[in-house]
Amino acid sequence: MNNLYRLKYFKFHPSNKVFPQNEGWQKCPLHMIFDIKNEDRRYKARFVAGGHRIDSSDFNTFSSQVDSLSVCILFLIAQVAGLDLMTADIGNVFPTAPVSEKVYAIAGAEFGDKQGSVIEIVRALYGLSGSSRAFADFLSDLLISLDFIPSRADPDLWLKQSTDHDGYDYIATHVDDIIVVAKKPQHYLALIEQHFALRNIESEPSYYLGTRLKKRTDGIVTTNMEEYIKEATRKYESTYYNTALKK
Repeated sequence: MNNLYRLKYFKFHPSNKVFPQNEGWQKCPLHMIFDIKNEDRRYKARFVAGGHRIDSSDFNTFSSQVDSLSVCILFLIAQVAGLDLMTADIGNVFPTAPVSEKVYAIAGAEFGDKQGSVIEIVRALYGLSGSSRAFADFLSDLLISLDFIPSRADPDLWLKQSTDHDGYDYIATHVDDIIVVAKKPQHYLALIEQHFALRNIESEPSYYLGTRLKKRTDGIVTTNMEEYIKEATRKYESTYYNTALKK
């Protein structure tokens, strides 16, 4: 755990009396989780907070995401209006936002000479109930600063009038997945990249949120959700069909 990581996610305090319980501070354990991604078998490690030990009942932990129907309509708008489409992922998504809960931990041996110090957690670590909502609010503030407003039909589908006042530009958010439909989508991704680390940026995405995209020779983009339907069917059968057989 290097110094940059320490400075980014924690503040250190020499005394264990910094966070009295009666002021709402709660002690939270920290640990590492190691896993292998199903998609490409890559190794994955994540530093998380033990949110199961934290009472988050006083915080709004609900976080929505763009509806799949809204995304399909957005593809149609792009086709009809002649807009370009780009997608991207936000890396290490939750810890980019400030934490909503008042939580602290005690530094372990992995913190070197800081071992035994009290750590004030200042970023929305994975594992905390309010982290998803904290990031959603953080991203919303950025989109509002770019003059986007949420649509009335779907709060995770954002729009603004284009700079030439001829139609609209759109951004849809699905947790860490972003899709931009605009005359110059790269302009908005460049602005977002000033605040977040973006990865998997694609100007002609072939797949997005369970939908396979294919551009024909005449320029028309077709959509196919066969893979999504097959995976949803597989999960349903493995959960309910096998359970019914056991009974």
